[in-house]
Amino acid sequence: SKAIEERYEHKTQARIQEVVKTKLGEKYVREEPMIRGPQFLVRLRSHTVFENTPIKLFCTVEGFPMPVVKWYKDGVILNLSSGRYLVEAKGGSHSLVIPRY
Repeated sequence: SKAIEERYEHKTQARIQEVVKTKLGEKYVREEPMIRGPQFLVRLRSHTVFENTPIKLFCTVEGFPMPVVKWYKDGVILNLSSGRYLVEAKGGSHSLVIPRY
């Protein structure tokens, strides 16, 4: 009777393990990157600039998808086609160059 009980328990454990292996193989795992909101790693800082001298402003942002940085002056987006401003972006680092402030 004890031997029969042990065999029954062994068969039950083996069946449970078989079901677990089957279910693990069926399980679908998503490996897409999580969406993360934008975060400034390096923020803009204040500058004192002499008239008619160049200045370079920069910031660094991260997030997924990669955030888009837009430059504003007095609440109005800068007209980059005027040639008065140069904008660069490499990875998460963004800069605005004003050749003659």
